[in-house]
Amino acid sequence: MNMQFMREHSNSMLITLLFGIIIVVFAFEFGPGRRGCSTSQPIAGRVNGEAITIGEWSFYYDQLYSYYQRFDPQFNNEKAEEYKLKDKAMEQIIDNMLLAQAGHDMGLFISEEEVAKSIIEDPSFREGEEDSRKFSKDLYRRMVNYYYKMSVTRYEQKRFSDMMGERVRSFLNNGPVISENFAKSEWALDQEKIGLEFVRFKASRGENNVEVSAEDVQKFIADSMPEIEEYYNTNKFEFEKEEQVHVRHILLREPEDADEETKKSIREKIDSIAEMAKQKPETFEALAKANSEDLSNKEKGGDLGYFGRGAMVPDFEEAAFSMKVGDVSDPVKTRFGWHVLKLEDKKEAFSKKLDEVKEEIARKLVAQKRASEVVKKEAEQFLAGVKEGKTFEELLAAANPVAPEVPNNEAEPAEAPAPDPDALKSEKTGPFTRTATKYIPRIGTEASVFDAAWKLTLEKPLGEQVYVGKNGDCFVIKLVEKIEPNDADFETSKRTTVDQMAGEFGRQAFKSWMDAAREDASIQTNYEAALYAHNNQADDF
Repeated sequence: MNMQFMREHSNSMLITLLFGIIIVVFAFEFGPGRRGCSTSQPIAGRVNGEAITIGEWSFYYDQLYSYYQRFDPQFNNEKAEEYKLKDKAMEQIIDNMLLAQAGHDMGLFISEEEVAKSIIEDPSFREGEEDSRKFSKDLYRRMVNYYYKMSVTRYEQKRFSDMMGERVRSFLNNGPVISENFAKSEWALDQEKIGLEFVRFKASRGENNVEVSAEDVQKFIADSMPEIEEYYNTNKFEFEKEEQVHVRHILLREPEDADEETKKSIREKIDSIAEMAKQKPETFEALAKANSEDLSNKEKGGDLGYFGRGAMVPDFEEAAFSMKVGDVSDPVKTRFGWHVLKLEDKKEAFSKKLDEVKEEIARKLVAQKRASEVVKKEAEQFLAGVKEGKTFEELLAAANPVAPEVPNNEAEPAEAPAPDPDALKSEKTGPFTRTATKYIPRIGTEASVFDAAWKLTLEKPLGEQVYVGKNGDCFVIKLVEKIEPNDADFETSKRTTVDQMAGEFGRQAFKSWMDAAREDASIQTNYEAALYAHNNQADDF
């Protein structure tokens, strides 16, 4: 519907449509703005001068709140603040308004009949028996006023704008036209696969030959603080730990259909076990092996290892975190049965600031870089040997001398030496495709290795240089297989491929358009007024 038409009908518009024998009347009032917008409701924001009312924002907010509560019954106002629900609700409204405004500017047309028809056919506004449900004007008004928190006039304006926005969304999403040739070339990139043989030279191989002085640490801090900050932010799990407890337990299961006599017998037995464990805590492991019905850890003496909050059912967790090291609990009931717990150890929570650990990080990074330099030289010698015509196997045999077996005595066989975790070995990735993350099986996300691998050919399969990974590990790589796409496979999936590609391009185009629209728009929000009115139920219809 164009602007001129709306302005000419700004006072009142009566739409009468005949559906069978039903005559339905709607009032559409459009003011001088795109949505009419003269309203007595408090204003939650504006988009290009167009008002967002408290009622509209409140409706979107409540819908999001209910959505989160369906998945988390404990969801509350504090979590809503944490998840930034007020922002999400406003963003939905703003996006819808920008789309509707663009529709007007593009000259897209939606008739009043289309809007009325969409309302009449909406199942939410129908009453009656299943086979003969009909549109109810009374239900419609009640739903709009109390569920959507708007006046009928305002709701019909919103319906019009939403339909206009949806038409623009569809136009943007369906805009790209993908040719079969382009689709085939893109499909081929996804279908092509290569496989590597590689040797990883772990940086840890060079650590024994590395020394880092206090002067080295301070110099690195002075010269490379951004690198230290990046390591800290990427590896915060090393410097932040939640409280953890190490617990053993004994479980006696109580069947859901157990009668009172059985329940009494189980309770008497768990009380007896708890009493014995409290008198002699050192026997807890043996008691667990003899009595626990938790088969997953029975043979380990009921050992559950370390765990943090949220890992166990609430009653069990509450008991575990309230105990002192060495304590044995009273029997605890959960949905699994009756438990007796023993607290073996407790690790307090900690969070270290960057200033507290910058020297530790600097020392680690300097050692890593120097160790990497050591193993890089070793890898370069290995690569030189390959270029001279030696095989991976020959070079690995020379690099990994077999340690002699250690005899115990004449009556027993010799003890095999423990494997060296840093020993060199040849590995194969198996076939892999081009990916946005540049991930290689058995190697990981190493961009330098990935980019080099896709430049190799079966005629020239050896990587020309040693490639250094993010953690200082070095790689020598060789192409061992290349799988070309099969044209026949494309023919069988051509239509699906073209449609999927068009859909993806459409989604990207839509996202780019929305980002640009938000950037160019004049957007103001008033969350404080919105939340105040919402919490005080200040709806003005």
